[in-house]
Amino acid sequence: MLGELTNVGREEPSGLTRLAVALLDRATYPVIEARRRASDLGERSDILSLLLRAKSEDGEQLSDHELRDELLTLVLAGFETTANSLAWTWSVW
Repeated sequence: MLGELTNVGREEPSGLTRLAVALLDRATYPVIEARRRASDLGERSDILSLLLRAKSEDGEQLSDHELRDELLTLVLAGFETTANSLAWTWSVW
């Protein structure tokens, strides 16, 4: 929560949040770049390949930043829902 409070009203993250985003970016952007260059991108069915082939209403592809945001949303949302489900399951037992 402290990280969130230090970023209230800011366009860009600062402090610990900025450091965490930089660490995530270092791991995520090389994966996106490598997948963009993959010769079999059209044959792949994983979520990153599907997002790379997706186009907006204007026919534009997602930028690397937009792809990063989508991937992190999926990972973090999946983590949260799984953690909540497990916590609920164990509390019932």
